[in-house]
Amino acid sequence: YFEIVTDLLRNALTVDFGTPYDSLVSNVIAGDSLIIPVTVTSLTAHSIPSGVSFAREAWLEVLVIDNKNDTLYQSGVVSETTSLDISDPDLLLFTSYLIDSAGDTTGSVTDVSSIINNSLMAFSDRYKIYEVKIPTNIKGEIKIQARMRFRSFRPDILRENHHNLLDNLPIFEMAEDSAVVTLSQ
Repeated sequence: YFEIVTDLLRNALTVDFGTPYDSLVSNVIAGDSLIIPVTVTSLTAHSIPSGVSFAREAWLEVLVIDNKNDTLYQSGVVSETTSLDISDPDLLLFTSYLIDSAGDTTGSVTDVSSIINNSLMAFSDRYKIYEVKIPTNIKGEIKIQARMRFRSFRPDILRENHHNLLDNLPIFEMAEDSAVVTLSQ
């Protein structure tokens, strides 16, 4: 089952550095900001996530690491049982939210009066620009990794009534891209 789901998800979208307006530079000066443009492209005829999209989530994990393997920047990094930090202003998250009559989010489908759909639509692109301040005291190369990840249930939904299922909540890899940027002084 895991392999079938993985194959389906791996063919659902692509992640690439660059947008129609920006490309990833090959060099950056220590102390400057590194601009990381990313395009996520849907290859499917349905939204991502689809189905019960309010329970599911797909997000972009971005890591920037120096040549000593120290993390310079991260967004969307979680473990299987950890909820995403939705206060992260850089988080690119595809999901939906059910809204009750008071305007609050709800997990109860019987209390819904509207929905906020933040899914990646069929055959569409989503562009995101990350800006990372590079410290002045590092040299060598910077590694950048962007991975689109997916899980069929948000941990906060399971935590409320099905805590025992959290240990069996896999995170699937949908697509990824990586690059190396050289530091100049």
